[in-house]
Amino acid sequence: MFSEHAEHGLTTMKIWDYMAGINGILLAGALLLGGLLVGVKWVTPMMGRALIVTSNIREADAIIVLGDALWDGTLSERTLRRTVFAIQLHNRGLAKHLVFSGGGGSEASLKRMRDLAIDLGVPRENTILDTESTSLKVNADSVQEIFARRNWRSALLVTSPWQMQRAVAVFSRNDLIIYEAPIIFFESFADSFREDVVLMEAVIPEYLSRAYYRWKGWM
Repeated sequence: MFSEHAEHGLTTMKIWDYMAGINGILLAGALLLGGLLVGVKWVTPMMGRALIVTSNIREADAIIVLGDALWDGTLSERTLRRTVFAIQLHNRGLAKHLVFSGGGGSEASLKRMRDLAIDLGVPRENTILDTESTSLKVNADSVQEIFARRNWRSALLVTSPWQMQRAVAVFSRNDLIIYEAPIIFFESFADSFREDVVLMEAVIPEYLSRAYYRWKGWM
């Protein structure tokens, strides 16, 4: 009889231990999900705002447009926005030449950007492709050589708002006068959960890149 009661008690304890374990896992998951939601909805936009710089659009020797790799064989949304914005600046007479740089090491992306500019009225001879670039640091060094060969000193720099601070710091170290021309990507950080997630995917890597660039002494 005692052994039956003891066995029953042990079984009950195991069940409670099991339930406690399940509840612990569920609680941990809920806390993790809550933290993620708070980070996505409130913390990430705050971090994004800290990266924003004021536009400083004025006449320059050329317009530098930073690109990304192709997305499914087409220009990514932010690369498309950067290219169109640079074309608008060119059409306003702020600079004669467009220098397409970056592309995630993809010449195909740069050619797509140039083709779009030509389709929208920019003369081919006013476009330059920097096909050597694989990172922002290499972008700056390669573009500096392009500018030096043409005795150019100033540039309107077109990129995404969260990358602008690091880009200006890196390009300026090469004795270029850089005027900020960030695109508008998220008008109000942000109107939907999808935009919040996309913003997080951009902002978090940017902070990591900034830390690495500071460690390397590149900015």
